[in-house]
Parts: sequence; structure tokens; C-alpha cells
Amino acid sequence: MSTLNKYTCQLSSEEKIYLAANLNETDEIRPIKIAEIRQWIIQNNDLHAPTDDFFILRFLRACKFNVEKTKCKLWNYYKQRANLPEWYNNRNPFLPELQELFDLGLH
Repeated sequence: MSTLNKYTCQLSSEEKIYLAANLNETDEIRPIKIAEIRQWIIQNNDLHAPTDDFFILRFLRACKFNVEKTKCKLWNYYKQRANLPEWYNNRNPFLPELQELFDLGLH
């Protein structure tokens, strides 16, 4: 893994306390869980997800560092992207169709 993909924790001690209390994230657990999810992504040939630390960390935090929930969330996210590409293409906010929705107050 290149150093560009390696997450370097720059959190304050207060932020670390918050993450430990609310998201189950600690300096000891973080690299272990990231490595576990990375290995799972690599082993799943059908899942074409990035394997850099920061990408994985976003999903782990969203799932409070629960590995099984993280796997499910990643799988569902990429399955939806594959099944509904029109939702993820042409995300230009200046498209007239999107401007209409924004004008209606839908965000």
C-alpha cells in the first residue's frame, strides 16, 4: 500500500474521546478494522470499491466500527450504483432538471 492511501490520524484528544465513546473508534482498533474491510473488498471480485484507508474509514464510522454493518453498507451502496447508474451519472447541479428540483426546495 502506498503512503498516499495510508490514513494518518490528526484528531485532537477531545475528538478521539468523542470517537471512542460514540463510534467505538480507537487508535488501536482503527488499523485492524480498516485492514479487515480492505481484505474483504479485495476478496470480493464483484465489489469494485476503493481500498484506501480514508474511504474505508468513512464507512466504518458511519457504522460505528461494526464490521458486518460496514460490509453490508458497502455492498448495498455499490449494488445500488450498479443497478441504478442514472442516479449517479450527470450529477452536475446546473442541469436544468436538477435546477427545477432545487427551485422547489428539494435537496
